[in-house]
Amino acid sequence: RVLARLEGFRVHFALGNHDLEALTPRAHLLRLAGIQSETGLADNDPGGEAAYYAVRMEGIKWIVLDSYHVSTYWPRTHANYAEARAMLSRHREHFSRPERDPNLKGSGQLRGPARRFVSLGGALGAPQRRWLARELRDSGGRGEAVAVVTHVPISPGVVSKECGAMCLLWDYEEVLDILNTHSTTVLAVFTGHDHPGGYFYDDDDDDDDDVNAAAKSDSLEPQQGGQGIYHVTLRGAVVTPPESTAFATVDFCEGRGLALNGHGRVRSKWMPFLTNRKQ
Repeated sequence: RVLARLEGFRVHFALGNHDLEALTPRAHLLRLAGIQSETGLADNDPGGEAAYYAVRMEGIKWIVLDSYHVSTYWPRTHANYAEARAMLSRHREHFSRPERDPNLKGSGQLRGPARRFVSLGGALGAPQRRWLARELRDSGGRGEAVAVVTHVPISPGVVSKECGAMCLLWDYEEVLDILNTHSTTVLAVFTGHDHPGGYFYDDDDDDDDDVNAAAKSDSLEPQQGGQGIYHVTLRGAVVTPPESTAFATVDFCEGRGLALNGHGRVRSKWMPFLTNRKQ
């Protein structure tokens, strides 16, 4: 019913855990969401089950990643499920005995960054990370700006106090390394999953605190930014009261910054670039 109301629009979806829990099998979900017909779909998945792709719109290449390519949201006979099980087993002592660790959606006795190893999360996996690195190298060579969209947050700096590390991608460290290697190409990373939302500016410079303070303000007035990457987690529509809403649009102001135009519970933000950022 929701998709029918979007008729006439070209919609590009990023898979989330609620999608994967509500619709099975995965191939049916990909067909329904139009992901299988994306022209920029990764071509390194012979099974036709890839849900990560690139699309160019309004002067930006948007890279849509699949946070659940390695996860427990696969049939138990699938290789990606086996890889997810192995990752969870390394960090959850009793994973092989579910009766001793029955709630895999909770972090249980896990502490610190290890709290991310819950069944509500997932990982990109090595093939998708290699694909991401190739796409970013290609865009860097073209002088093309990139924005990344994925469901599960990638930076520890963007997660909320309520969710913390439990809302991080399993292989966030490897993915951050790839993104930060191409920080002059990647403008921002937009995510969900962590319902309270969050904003974080990731840069190696000492000016991070100033830029993060600017990102937390409600003003859209231009401010001096940096050459790092903005991480934005949108507030969850799933916990938004019926009388309100939670969504945003993004304006790309070439050479100046990104304007996040929030609606309802999502606040508007101005995310400025350095004047010498490559475009």
